Amino acid sequence: MKYILEYIPLRIAVFILSILPRSIAMKIGKGAGSLACRLMTSRYRIARQNILEALPGTSENDVRGIVKGCWQNLGLTAAEIASLPSIDKEKFFSIVDAKGLEHAKASHAKGKGFLMIGGHYGPWEFTSHIFAFSGIPTAAVARRIKNPHVDELVNHYRTLHGNEVMLSKNAVRNSMRALKDGKMVGILIDHRVAEGGLQIPFLGKPAHTTSLPAILALRLQIPVHFIRAWREAGKIKVEILPAMDFTGVPNSPEGIDKATRRMSRVFEDWVREKPENWLWIHNRWKT
Repeated sequence: MKYILEYIPLRIAVFILSILPRSIAMKIGKGAGSLACRLMTSRYRIARQNILEALPGTSENDVRGIVKGCWQNLGLTAAEIASLPSIDKEKFFSIVDAKGLEHAKASHAKGKGFLMIGGHYGPWEFTSHIFAFSGIPTAAVARRIKNPHVDELVNHYRTLHGNEVMLSKNAVRNSMRALKDGKMVGILIDHRVAEGGLQIPFLGKPAHTTSLPAILALRLQIPVHFIRAWREAGKIKVEILPAMDFTGVPNSPEGIDKATRRMSRVFEDWVREKPENWLWIHNRWKT
Protein backbone atom coordinates (compact mmCIF):
# COMPACT_ATOMS: atom_id res chain seq x y z
CA MET A 1 0.00 0.00 0.00
CA LYS A 2 2.87 2.38 0.80
CA TYR A 3 4.35 1.83 -2.65
CA ILE A 4 0.99 2.42 -4.34
CA LEU A 5 0.44 5.64 -2.38
CA GLU A 6 3.88 6.83 -3.50
CA TYR A 7 3.28 5.83 -7.11
CA ILE A 8 -0.18 7.30 -7.75
CA PRO A 9 0.67 11.01 -7.24
CA LEU A 10 3.88 10.54 -9.20
CA ARG A 11 1.97 8.97 -12.10
CA ILE A 12 -0.58 11.78 -12.07
CA ALA A 13 2.17 14.41 -12.03
CA VAL A 14 3.99 12.76 -14.94
CA PHE A 15 0.78 12.62 -16.96
CA ILE A 16 0.00 16.30 -16.36
CA LEU A 17 3.54 17.34 -17.28
CA SER A 18 3.39 15.23 -20.44
CA ILE A 19 0.36 17.06 -21.87
CA LEU A 20 1.53 20.59 -21.08
CA PRO A 21 3.61 22.75 -23.43
CA ARG A 22 7.31 22.28 -22.67
CA SER A 23 7.81 25.83 -21.40
CA ILE A 24 4.99 25.50 -18.87
CA ALA A 25 6.03 22.00 -17.81
CA MET A 26 9.56 23.24 -17.18
CA LYS A 27 8.32 26.11 -15.00
CA ILE A 28 6.21 23.68 -12.97
CA GLY A 29 9.12 21.25 -12.65
CA LYS A 30 11.46 23.99 -11.47
CA GLY A 31 8.87 25.26 -9.00
CA ALA A 32 8.28 21.75 -7.67
CA GLY A 33 12.02 21.39 -7.15
CA SER A 34 12.14 24.67 -5.22
CA LEU A 35 9.25 23.50 -3.04
CA ALA A 36 10.91 20.14 -2.38
CA CYS A 37 14.05 21.99 -1.30
CA ARG A 38 12.05 23.74 1.42
CA LEU A 39 10.09 20.68 2.53
CA MET A 40 12.75 17.95 2.43
CA THR A 41 14.68 19.24 5.43
CA SER A 42 16.52 15.99 6.15
CA ARG A 43 17.87 15.94 2.59
CA TYR A 44 18.84 19.60 2.93
CA ARG A 45 20.95 18.74 5.97
CA ILE A 46 22.68 15.92 4.09
CA ALA A 47 23.39 18.20 1.13
CA ARG A 48 24.62 21.05 3.33
CA GLN A 49 27.04 18.76 5.18
CA ASN A 50 28.27 17.28 1.90
CA ILE A 51 28.94 20.71 0.40
CA LEU A 52 30.69 22.15 3.45
CA GLU A 53 33.00 19.15 3.65
CA ALA A 54 33.63 18.75 -0.08
CA LEU A 55 33.84 22.45 -0.94
CA PRO A 56 35.36 24.04 2.18
CA GLY A 57 34.92 27.77 2.44
CA THR A 58 31.51 27.79 0.75
CA SER A 59 29.31 30.46 2.36
CA GLU A 60 25.90 29.61 3.78
CA ASN A 61 24.30 31.71 1.06
CA ASP A 62 26.13 29.75 -1.64
CA VAL A 63 25.23 26.46 0.07
CA ARG A 64 21.55 27.40 -0.10
CA GLY A 65 21.92 28.31 -3.77
CA ILE A 66 23.64 25.03 -4.63
CA VAL A 67 21.06 22.89 -2.80
CA LYS A 68 18.19 24.82 -4.37
CA GLY A 69 19.80 24.39 -7.80
CA CYS A 70 20.17 20.67 -7.13
CA TRP A 71 16.45 20.30 -6.35
CA GLN A 72 15.42 22.51 -9.26
CA ASN A 73 17.53 20.34 -11.55
CA LEU A 74 15.59 17.28 -10.37
CA GLY A 75 12.26 19.00 -11.01
CA LEU A 76 13.33 20.12 -14.47
CA THR A 77 14.62 16.64 -15.28
CA ALA A 78 11.27 15.12 -14.28
CA ALA A 79 9.46 17.52 -16.60
CA GLU A 80 11.83 16.67 -19.45
CA ILE A 81 11.44 12.93 -18.94
CA ALA A 82 7.65 13.26 -18.98
CA SER A 83 7.88 14.81 -22.45
CA LEU A 84 9.87 11.95 -23.96
CA PRO A 85 6.94 9.99 -25.49
CA SER A 86 6.05 12.97 -27.70
CA ILE A 87 9.61 13.78 -28.78
CA ASP A 88 11.03 12.54 -32.06
CA LYS A 89 14.60 12.83 -33.32
CA GLU A 90 14.11 16.24 -34.94
CA LYS A 91 12.52 17.76 -31.86
CA PHE A 92 15.11 16.17 -29.57
CA PHE A 93 18.01 17.75 -31.41
CA SER A 94 16.23 21.10 -31.52
CA ILE A 95 16.46 21.01 -27.71
CA VAL A 96 19.82 19.27 -27.29
CA ASP A 97 23.08 20.80 -28.51
CA ALA A 98 25.65 17.99 -28.51
CA LYS A 99 29.38 18.67 -28.62
CA GLY A 100 31.65 15.68 -29.12
CA LEU A 101 29.02 13.25 -30.40
CA GLU A 102 31.45 12.44 -33.19
CA HIS A 103 33.73 10.77 -30.62
CA ALA A 104 31.01 8.28 -29.68
CA LYS A 105 30.16 7.67 -33.33
CA ALA A 106 33.82 6.97 -34.11
CA SER A 107 34.05 4.40 -31.32
CA HIS A 108 30.82 2.78 -32.45
CA ALA A 109 32.11 2.60 -36.04
CA LYS A 110 35.00 0.39 -34.87
CA GLY A 111 32.49 -2.43 -34.56
CA LYS A 112 32.92 -3.31 -30.92
CA GLY A 113 31.35 -1.91 -27.81
CA PHE A 114 32.52 1.02 -25.74
CA LEU A 115 31.79 2.72 -22.43
CA MET A 116 30.06 6.04 -21.75
CA ILE A 117 30.65 7.26 -18.20
CA GLY A 118 28.52 9.90 -16.54
CA GLY A 119 26.83 10.71 -13.28
CA HIS A 120 23.77 12.19 -11.63
CA TYR A 121 24.58 15.56 -13.11
CA GLY A 122 22.28 17.95 -14.96
CA PRO A 123 19.55 16.33 -17.10
CA TRP A 124 21.30 12.94 -17.14
CA GLU A 125 18.16 10.83 -17.71
CA PHE A 126 16.93 12.95 -20.64
CA THR A 127 20.23 13.17 -22.49
CA SER A 128 20.82 9.41 -22.37
CA HIS A 129 18.46 9.23 -25.36
CA ILE A 130 20.95 11.10 -27.54
CA PHE A 131 22.56 7.78 -28.49
CA ALA A 132 19.33 6.02 -29.42
CA PHE A 133 18.47 8.96 -31.69
CA SER A 134 22.00 8.74 -33.17
CA GLY A 135 21.76 5.07 -34.10
CA ILE A 136 24.08 3.82 -31.36
CA PRO A 137 22.61 0.76 -29.54
CA THR A 138 22.84 1.42 -25.82
CA ALA A 139 22.57 -0.54 -22.60
CA ALA A 140 22.71 1.34 -19.30
CA VAL A 141 23.55 -0.08 -15.89
CA ALA A 142 21.00 0.99 -13.26
CA ARG A 143 19.98 0.15 -9.74
CA ARG A 144 16.55 -1.25 -9.04
CA ILE A 145 14.32 1.38 -7.43
CA LYS A 146 12.87 0.10 -4.15
CA ASN A 147 9.29 0.92 -5.13
CA PRO A 148 8.53 -1.61 -7.92
CA HIS A 149 5.81 0.57 -9.48
CA VAL A 150 8.14 3.56 -9.69
CA ASP A 151 10.91 1.31 -10.97
CA GLU A 152 8.68 0.07 -13.79
CA LEU A 153 7.62 3.62 -14.69
CA VAL A 154 11.17 5.01 -14.75
CA ASN A 155 12.45 2.11 -16.85
CA HIS A 156 9.57 2.59 -19.27
CA TYR A 157 10.86 6.08 -20.01
CA ARG A 158 14.48 4.95 -20.08
CA THR A 159 13.73 2.36 -22.77
CA LEU A 160 11.28 4.41 -24.89
CA HIS A 161 13.63 4.82 -27.85
CA GLY A 162 15.31 1.43 -27.73
CA ASN A 163 17.81 1.73 -24.90
CA GLU A 164 18.28 -1.35 -22.74
CA VAL A 165 18.44 -1.24 -18.93
CA MET A 166 20.67 -3.70 -17.09
CA LEU A 167 20.41 -4.11 -13.34
CA SER A 168 23.56 -3.44 -11.35
CA LYS A 169 23.31 -6.98 -10.01
CA ASN A 170 25.43 -9.18 -12.33
CA ALA A 171 26.56 -5.96 -14.02
CA VAL A 172 29.96 -7.33 -15.09
CA ARG A 173 28.50 -10.31 -16.94
CA ASN A 174 25.64 -8.34 -18.48
CA SER A 175 27.92 -5.47 -19.52
CA MET A 176 30.40 -7.82 -21.18
CA ARG A 177 27.56 -9.41 -23.13
CA ALA A 178 26.30 -6.01 -24.30
CA LEU A 179 29.79 -4.85 -25.24
CA LYS A 180 30.50 -7.99 -27.24
CA ASP A 181 27.24 -7.30 -29.10
CA GLY A 182 28.69 -3.93 -30.12
CA LYS A 183 26.59 -1.81 -27.78
CA MET A 184 27.55 1.27 -25.86
CA VAL A 185 27.32 0.61 -22.13
CA GLY A 186 26.42 3.59 -19.95
CA ILE A 187 27.59 3.64 -16.33
CA LEU A 188 27.13 6.31 -13.66
CA ILE A 189 30.27 6.59 -11.58
CA ASP A 190 29.32 9.09 -8.91
CA HIS A 191 27.10 7.23 -6.42
CA ARG A 192 28.16 5.15 -3.46
CA VAL A 193 28.28 1.41 -4.02
CA ALA A 194 26.95 -0.54 -1.06
CA GLU A 195 29.13 -3.61 -1.65
CA GLY A 196 32.48 -4.07 -3.31
CA GLY A 197 34.01 -1.24 -5.25
CA LEU A 198 37.06 0.75 -4.24
CA GLN A 199 37.81 3.47 -1.72
CA ILE A 200 38.67 6.33 -4.05
CA PRO A 201 39.09 10.01 -3.14
CA PHE A 202 36.18 12.10 -4.42
CA LEU A 203 36.12 15.83 -3.68
CA GLY A 204 38.80 15.30 -1.06
CA LYS A 205 37.15 12.45 0.87
CA PRO A 206 37.37 8.65 0.47
CA ALA A 207 34.24 7.32 -1.22
CA HIS A 208 33.02 3.82 -2.12
CA THR A 209 33.29 3.91 -5.92
CA THR A 210 32.34 1.38 -8.56
CA SER A 211 35.29 -0.31 -10.25
CA LEU A 212 33.09 -1.68 -13.06
CA PRO A 213 34.22 0.81 -15.77
CA ALA A 214 37.89 0.13 -15.07
CA ILE A 215 37.39 -3.64 -14.99
CA LEU A 216 35.63 -3.59 -18.36
CA ALA A 217 37.99 -1.09 -19.98
CA LEU A 218 41.17 -2.90 -19.01
CA ARG A 219 39.89 -6.44 -19.56
CA LEU A 220 38.33 -5.77 -22.97
CA GLN A 221 40.57 -2.91 -24.14
CA ILE A 222 37.61 -0.78 -25.26
CA PRO A 223 37.17 3.01 -25.57
CA VAL A 224 35.95 4.93 -22.53
CA HIS A 225 34.20 8.28 -22.99
CA PHE A 226 32.78 10.73 -20.47
CA ILE A 227 29.53 12.66 -20.85
CA ARG A 228 27.91 15.53 -19.00
CA ALA A 229 24.98 17.83 -19.70
CA TRP A 230 23.64 21.13 -18.39
CA ARG A 231 20.99 23.70 -19.28
CA GLU A 232 21.93 26.98 -20.88
CA ALA A 233 19.85 29.64 -22.67
CA GLY A 234 16.84 27.37 -23.06
CA LYS A 235 18.87 24.49 -24.49
CA ILE A 236 20.48 21.36 -23.09
CA LYS A 237 24.20 21.43 -23.71
CA VAL A 238 25.96 18.07 -23.93
CA GLU A 239 29.71 17.47 -23.83
CA ILE A 240 31.22 14.11 -24.77
CA LEU A 241 34.96 13.74 -24.29
CA PRO A 242 37.37 11.83 -26.55
CA ALA A 243 38.26 8.32 -25.39
CA MET A 244 40.57 8.17 -22.38
CA ASP A 245 43.99 6.66 -22.98
CA PHE A 246 44.79 3.75 -20.68
CA THR A 247 47.92 2.68 -22.54
CA GLY A 248 50.33 1.08 -20.10
CA VAL A 249 47.73 0.58 -17.38
CA PRO A 250 47.78 -3.16 -16.55
CA ASN A 251 44.69 -5.32 -16.13
CA SER A 252 45.44 -5.92 -12.46
CA PRO A 253 44.09 -4.75 -9.09
CA GLU A 254 46.62 -1.91 -9.14
CA GLY A 255 45.67 -0.95 -12.68
CA ILE A 256 41.96 -1.04 -11.88
CA ASP A 257 42.56 1.25 -8.91
CA LYS A 258 44.62 3.66 -11.02
CA ALA A 259 42.06 3.77 -13.84
CA THR A 260 39.17 4.28 -11.41
CA ARG A 261 41.00 7.21 -9.79
CA ARG A 262 41.53 8.84 -13.18
CA MET A 263 37.86 8.45 -14.08
CA SER A 264 36.69 9.79 -10.74
CA ARG A 265 38.86 12.92 -11.12
CA VAL A 266 37.15 13.80 -14.41
CA PHE A 267 33.75 13.81 -12.79
CA GLU A 268 35.09 15.54 -9.69
CA ASP A 269 36.32 18.47 -11.83
CA TRP A 270 32.88 18.80 -13.41
CA VAL A 271 31.18 18.90 -10.00
CA ARG A 272 33.55 21.62 -8.83
CA GLU A 273 32.86 23.64 -11.99
CA LYS A 274 29.03 23.49 -11.79
CA PRO A 275 28.18 22.23 -8.28
CA GLU A 276 24.47 23.07 -8.57
CA ASN A 277 24.16 20.41 -11.29
CA TRP A 278 25.11 17.51 -9.03
CA LEU A 279 22.93 15.41 -6.72
CA TRP A 280 24.24 16.58 -3.34
CA ILE A 281 21.23 15.15 -1.48
CA HIS A 282 22.71 11.67 -1.87
CA ASN A 283 24.91 10.53 1.03
CA ARG A 284 27.93 9.93 -1.21
CA TRP A 285 30.44 9.43 1.57
CA LYS A 286 28.42 7.18 3.85
CA THR A 287 30.67 4.53 5.40
